Amino acid sequence: MKLLKWSMAPPLIAIKQHLAWFGEKLSVPAAANRRATRMKSTNLFVVLVCLASTVATSQAGDDKFGIPLKADGKSNLRVGRWDGQVSYRIKALRSGSLTGFTYASRFNDPGSEAYSKGNGGEFTVRLVADDGTQDHLPDENTVLASVTFTFTEDPGDLVYYADSSHRQVDFDEPYDIEEGQLYHLWFENIDTDQANHFSSVNDLVQIESGIPSQPAYDDLDLAVLFRWYPNSWDHLEHHTAFYTLHFADGGSQSQGYGDAWSQSGDHPVEGESEVRQVIENVKEGFIANKIHVALRKFNDPGLLRITIEESDGSNSQTIDISSNSINSTGCETEPNCGVDWTSNGSVSYTFEASKDYHIEFSAPNATSGNYYEFFPLQEYVTTGISGTLVNGYADLKETDSGGWKDGWLRGSSSTPRQDGDLMVYFEGDPDCNANDVADSTDISGDTSADCNSNCIPDECEIAQGTSGDCNSNGIPDSCDIASGTSDDCDTNGVPDVCDPPDYFDDFEAYDTGTTGIPGWVDTESNSSLVVDDSLFDIASFGGTNGVLHTSNTLTNIHAHRTPCGSEGWSSFEYTGKMRFSNSSGGIGVTFLSGFPDEAVYHRLRRTKFGTDTKFHISPSNAGTNTLEGTTSTGVEAYSNTWYNFKIQVTNTTSQTTIKAKVWDGLTEPGTWQADCYDDGGTYDRLTEGTFGVWSMDQGDKYWDDLKVTPIP
Repeated sequence: MKLLKWSMAPPLIAIKQHLAWFGEKLSVPAAANRRATRMKSTNLFVVLVCLASTVATSQAGDDKFGIPLKADGKSNLRVGRWDGQVSYRIKALRSGSLTGFTYASRFNDPGSEAYSKGNGGEFTVRLVADDGTQDHLPDENTVLASVTFTFTEDPGDLVYYADSSHRQVDFDEPYDIEEGQLYHLWFENIDTDQANHFSSVNDLVQIESGIPSQPAYDDLDLAVLFRWYPNSWDHLEHHTAFYTLHFADGGSQSQGYGDAWSQSGDHPVEGESEVRQVIENVKEGFIANKIHVALRKFNDPGLLRITIEESDGSNSQTIDISSNSINSTGCETEPNCGVDWTSNGSVSYTFEASKDYHIEFSAPNATSGNYYEFFPLQEYVTTGISGTLVNGYADLKETDSGGWKDGWLRGSSSTPRQDGDLMVYFEGDPDCNANDVADSTDISGDTSADCNSNCIPDECEIAQGTSGDCNSNGIPDSCDIASGTSDDCDTNGVPDVCDPPDYFDDFEAYDTGTTGIPGWVDTESNSSLVVDDSLFDIASFGGTNGVLHTSNTLTNIHAHRTPCGSEGWSSFEYTGKMRFSNSSGGIGVTFLSGFPDEAVYHRLRRTKFGTDTKFHISPSNAGTNTLEGTTSTGVEAYSNTWYNFKIQVTNTTSQTTIKAKVWDGLTEPGTWQADCYDDGGTYDRLTEGTFGVWSMDQGDKYWDDLKVTPIP
């Protein structure tokens, strides 16, 4: 008989409900059948206009706050023995290089006949694409990444938690996944002796579930699939995967709840006995208008009282829910019944960011044998599976005199533990800017912008650091780029004005005589913007060294560098060297150039005219723009000599500072020789642009080892 065992004992109805994929007839006791008739589950939701998934460690929508998950225990889906296979269908919440994952498995006692028998076996886990069909099954022909590993009877590389082991597995090769796409983790046992070598993959399980099976997830976005190979896959609607995906940049995506203490940690609420959920350091504000809580009801405990308050007892609100409005789940006769959701629509409570809160549950009118029962979901953070939905823990008190335990008691232990959360959540709307107006109202009323239509005000994304605003214009960088306000030619998600790429070229990659040099544009005389790529070329210098060169004698000709983003360079260092052969010639380099739109720039140059034979800083439009400060380096320029240069440009809110130094040897001067600034005067100052070289008059002119490095 092919029989799936469970870690919770003994929800036989769950076994009964999976007969279709066991493929064999199983006799279920009459008591279990009666329980199936009585246990009903109700999920109530409010659909808001603005719904969005949070790109974080979980998929809970922004219209929910708390722990919108429900489970009755932990399931063990056997992989192997009779060719059982498991697949986790997961929607990627972010793009990135996926290096591996952590999951939970169970195996022990190789000599037993239990579901956890064997030494684990040899596993292959494949990351595969979704087949795109209506059922969204694994595309077994499109394997994106994989890993094969073997368990041992003494698995020293596994981290044990209770009777489960949680293993981090790295793929043989990383794979770049895309946000919003569906992927499958397909678990297969390839051991040749599966009768003795197999294990179970763990997940959360419910006795009864609705559609979707969890408020926190769309069934399409997170699902557990099972099959007895070669039979077809089945979606197990009562199951919820828990896992962590690991990315090369250190980020992760997780569902971090792996068990429910439905029997070893259940706690009655009656009289002086109460429970509460502690929520610490709320990430952002939230305006709640409905509360949901998962519980069991035994007989008629009277009203359920819910108190929401800040941790110091202030800002308190009490909600009373009639016992008659809470569904009965058959708990009067069945001690292992499942949990049901109950809800109340009269909540009006604002949670403020960075504060701690208590959500307390009591039944002040309950009498003996009439009570509500609560138990937590277990967090699995300590095992490497992260992704819990709140910072906090479930807490209880057994009598008023005993006080709160500062944690939960499980089994016979008297030591409180803080790795559980009650199944309680609120519906409503975030209030991330703490103006006591729901974010959706801010957005619909145009009091907050939402340029990327993700239902989060732009100012909150910027303040929280989830969206950059490198140019401080109050618009997320992604929107600046999408609208064309900012360029992002290297497509790294950062506007070029804030993220100029480094540039270096020693010109040795080109053949001698090359014109039309890649990444460079030549323009005609008299500072024209008309392109003529024959004016500059690659010359050989010293026999093997390639250099940028011109022998043209026209006045004010240029070669402009046009790398990705260079037109937006604002604060940077520009270094290199230059040489001229005729004292009647002029040579220089340009920066903050308006090419290709406007013939304006600043330059470091020498000419044949009077004191301008010394290297100096000069604006292109000297008749209208002036530079204040020391513009000359004082370095006299002689022909047939290589001169090193360094220019530092810093753009502030009021002026553009330019410093420069020139030297003809190996030792760089310790101080800046030229130190000046452009404050615009009555004209617009130059604040950003590309760079290049400048030439005029007689002789050969050479440039080499040009480098531009941005200054943060």
